[in-house]
Amino acid sequence: MKKNGLLILFLAFLSFAQIFGKSEFRYVWQKSNLFCYSKQVNQTNERNAFHEAGHALMANLVGFKIKKATINPKGDAAGYVNFSYHEDKLDELIMVDLAGYVAEELTFKKACYGVRDDLDKATQICFDLKGNGGYNFLQKQLDKTRSIIYQNQDKLNNIARKLKKNLTLSGKNIENIIRDTNMSQVA
Repeated sequence: MKKNGLLILFLAFLSFAQIFGKSEFRYVWQKSNLFCYSKQVNQTNERNAFHEAGHALMANLVGFKIKKATINPKGDAAGYVNFSYHEDKLDELIMVDLAGYVAEELTFKKACYGVRDDLDKATQICFDLKGNGGYNFLQKQLDKTRSIIYQNQDKLNNIARKLKKNLTLSGKNIENIIRDTNMSQVA
């Protein structure tokens, strides 16, 4: 699968981290303006809906309990998914963090909104778990996340469509959307 420029740039940052260490990486990453993660960018509800739908779908698929997903802005976030997880499920948490990026990449051919924060969280977990080997682990988790989201694109589309229409979905709403999508595939 062809990697886009954003991912290549991110992987270059991770290589920098392997050479210079995590603290220098985080400083450069946080100070960079290379991602369209500013309030100046015109972020649409559709893009936000797909981004949050990616997180919600992956959280559901890995067995996390979703409380709600919303694209109602709160603070600096244009949306969020509230879910609970067990601390022994950090591999799955990384995939949930990466799923918004992957959903945007799949739908819009490039990721923009929310990517910096999500990738920063996933990277932090990887470095905490694997030290300087975090780069390889993150790439493995990204590939796995891509595969799962791509295989479940119909569920992603249905969650995003409902999220765009309603702005907020409960965990039960999301479960029902996924169940209904599964049932329509069988019929």
